[in-house]
Amino acid sequence: MNLEDLGRRAVACKHWRWMEGMLAGTTRIVDVKDGPYVFDSEYEDCAGLPHKAVPDLSDPATLGCLLHLVQEAWNACRISVCFSAYTPDATKRWSVPISYFKEQRDLVHVPSFYGTTQAEALVAALEAAP
Repeated sequence: MNLEDLGRRAVACKHWRWMEGMLAGTTRIVDVKDGPYVFDSEYEDCAGLPHKAVPDLSDPATLGCLLHLVQEAWNACRISVCFSAYTPDATKRWSVPISYFKEQRDLVHVPSFYGTTQAEALVAALEAAP
């Protein structure tokens, strides 16, 4: 799956929101209070993000924000993105294992979410969030 299609899947998630620092195409989100807004360096001002904007999931800052959205959506106390050679189908892929508290002391381990890229594994985790 290409990153643009993956970005569209991410935006379609109920827990998706634009965050400051994310990259949409070639423009960086600079404000989300009434926005999201992007900085236009040609005019040196802020403009609204196009309605059908797609996040650039190859951008490290955008991936970090996506990780935060997954953690927030699951209310996770432990989350990571790791490369795993031991996946259920015996392929080498990225995984996102998540643990969260259902009750104050009831720790729940969610089965890991997998993808061929970090972004794909994170989007799968965001899609599955309750």
